[in-house]
Amino acid sequence: MGNDSMTLTERLKKWVTGSKDPEMYQYQCNVCQATFDSPEADIQAAACDACGASNVRALE
Repeated sequence: MGNDSMTLTERLKKWVTGSKDPEMYQYQCNVCQATFDSPEADIQAAACDACGASNVRALE
């Protein structure tokens, strides 16, 4: 049926823009040092995939 891990907002954005994949941003967790990709452009909305912390920094 679709990708159940995508939020409704992500699915609507994909449908409206016709984009195949959302733009991804790379972050590093300041708590556990894990790096991860997120479709969240807003750093305050990004959370670590490994530990769930929201104390992250953007990587270039």
